[in-house]
Amino acid sequence: MNKEKLNLWHQEEQCGITGWDFSHLDGRWQNELLPWNYRKLVLSYLKSDMQLLDMGTGGGELLKTFHHASNRTQVTEAWQPNNNLLRTCLISFEHHNQIS
Repeated sequence: MNKEKLNLWHQEEQCGITGWDFSHLDGRWQNELLPWNYRKLVLSYLKSDMQLLDMGTGGGELLKTFHHASNRTQVTEAWQPNNNLLRTCLISFEHHNQIS
């Protein structure tokens, strides 16, 4: 591996990734648009009396957009950095849902 690529790799390691926020990659990658929208699909089925399970939830960024009651929401996250972030996010998520 050449030195320039190695330096870029080390810089990338320093950025770190939290949750599902990949904004530091903006303008450096592309993907095809999907013919469906996960958030819209979930919202089309999700009712207020249902239980919601979000597996591999990252930092809860998408989960929070569902505005589902915290007492009817369960999450899983195995990657420790996201797990720590999720604990912080969910505290504010639960507080927000109790107020509204």
